[in-house]
Amino acid sequence: MRRFSRTVTRSSEGTSRILVQIGIKWGHYNVFPCKCFRIVRKWLGNYFYFSKATLCIRGLVFSHSFVNHAIVGILITYLTDIWSTEQSEMAALVTNLQEGITAVMVIVLAHKSDTHKNRFKMIVSTNAAYFLGLLLLWICSKFMSAHTSVKVYYGAALLLVAGEAGRSATLPEFLDDQYFSEQKQTQSSDESYLIRRESRREALWSHPWFLGALVPIFLTTMSWTRTFFISATLVGATYLVFLLGYSCYFVRGTIDESTLQYRFDYMEKLAVLYPVEQRRGGEICMVTRFDTSSPSGGRKEQRKRFWPLIKRRGEKLFFIELIAMWSTFLAYSLVEATGSTFFFEQMSNLDYKIGSLTAKPLYFKILGSVSCFLVSFLYELLVPKQWRKATLVRIGLGLVCSMLCCVAAWQVERERLKLVSNEGLEYDTSQVTSMSILWLVPQFFLLGLMKGLAMYGLIDFLANLIANNDRLRARYYGSHITDFAIGVGKIVAAASILALRGIWFDHSINRSHLVKLYKLLTFLCLINVVYYVCISFYFYGNKQNSTDRENEENTELEEGVEGCNADDENGNNEVSDPVGGADNTDEYIFNWRDLFSWCM
Repeated sequence: MRRFSRTVTRSSEGTSRILVQIGIKWGHYNVFPCKCFRIVRKWLGNYFYFSKATLCIRGLVFSHSFVNHAIVGILITYLTDIWSTEQSEMAALVTNLQEGITAVMVIVLAHKSDTHKNRFKMIVSTNAAYFLGLLLLWICSKFMSAHTSVKVYYGAALLLVAGEAGRSATLPEFLDDQYFSEQKQTQSSDESYLIRRESRREALWSHPWFLGALVPIFLTTMSWTRTFFISATLVGATYLVFLLGYSCYFVRGTIDESTLQYRFDYMEKLAVLYPVEQRRGGEICMVTRFDTSSPSGGRKEQRKRFWPLIKRRGEKLFFIELIAMWSTFLAYSLVEATGSTFFFEQMSNLDYKIGSLTAKPLYFKILGSVSCFLVSFLYELLVPKQWRKATLVRIGLGLVCSMLCCVAAWQVERERLKLVSNEGLEYDTSQVTSMSILWLVPQFFLLGLMKGLAMYGLIDFLANLIANNDRLRARYYGSHITDFAIGVGKIVAAASILALRGIWFDHSINRSHLVKLYKLLTFLCLINVVYYVCISFYFYGNKQNSTDRENEENTELEEGVEGCNADDENGNNEVSDPVGGADNTDEYIFNWRDLFSWCM
């Protein structure tokens, strides 16, 4: 009996132990904290990627973001400080001219670095100029008088222009080169794998840029001298780290064929998840081009060249669409130029106190950046990428926001001038009125919305015009062309300030006619929206009418490419023309020389 009871006890203990183990395992996989831990770990794995090469480059991105938000984005406030408030129109003119030249230089530097395959050297030289420009500003503010600083500023501005343009032209693509070079060993067609790779690639730039915009918030109590010193030190330190990581980089000349093949295959798979809308006659498509002198076959040569394109029929129509879309962004660029200059000068005579907090111009710069990021993120998240009208609708919404932005600025300026006139402060911009600086929040918020919608929409539109399997490279080119178009508009804005100086623009912001300027911009933006709607219906209507013709041309092109690939697999290097009778002289590599020669 005792033996039986001991046996029962042991069996019950064994059963209890098994049940406890099962309970622990169940709790490990199903209890809420464990689920949260797995979800967080999966999210971190999807959005965080570390390597020595990318870490060195991301440090440079962080320092550029810091300088862009703490100095370059609010440069008008520095100029009005050192030039006094009696030179407000000259400060706006110089700021617009500097931003316009920066945007135009992006396409020049991108062409130069892409043509001569010296992206790393371009980054080194432009960042050296960036560091010297910040160092020169610090020396001027620390050891020189205000009169001397004004003269030296122009030299520092040229160095800042080179640094800002060099970042936009080369740094994003160089960072992506490192990522693709390091990921070439891992290949998969799984959808979750592709989404994870794409999320990590986008986070490589967005995370350090966001941190660089966030840090200046805690440094707003410092003087310009200390801000210049910290900025120059930060850029110099990250620049040195970038140079020390040279041995880890895959510069363009050393990226081997396997890396290019991985990127080509990756973009080919990614195109299934993010389809690019087919364009009509003006489209420039990727085809397989073979070199008969290559002993290893045409496909390898095609991947070495990596960006081989061929002209298609209707190139004139391609440029017509390009010019038509550019023309809608003239009014947009005028609003953006006004937002970076006169919006900040409207802060004169306003009450900066918000309870116990003192608002700074930097807060409004960051507000615009945050609204730009949020609306871009939400639009891409909520709007289906397969929707054919998504890009056109996005641009249209951005142009509507530009009109609303001008309306908000118009009403705020009218109320501000009423208070200034009632208190007799037309010649004094230092006195504070009862109007709070929070009145400027709507126009800066709308300024960010219009950038996140219209500017990024234009990038997608231009990328689709030169779309192929390498969607990422097409977005690079679309971004550079967008910068060029907006830069031209800002130069026009600077020229109009110079032409209307003494008529609409006075030395003091309180004696300038900004109400008339905002009213004019409002009606220009309204006309621009109507014009954009007309050309959007024109594009979409023609696209619908030419669908059958496109399908026939695409079928013919695909048959030619398949025939070329079949000949390549059979070891035959003598391949017929994939476009059906087109001469090989029509083939070219799309670069900025084509755009320059057409513009000339």
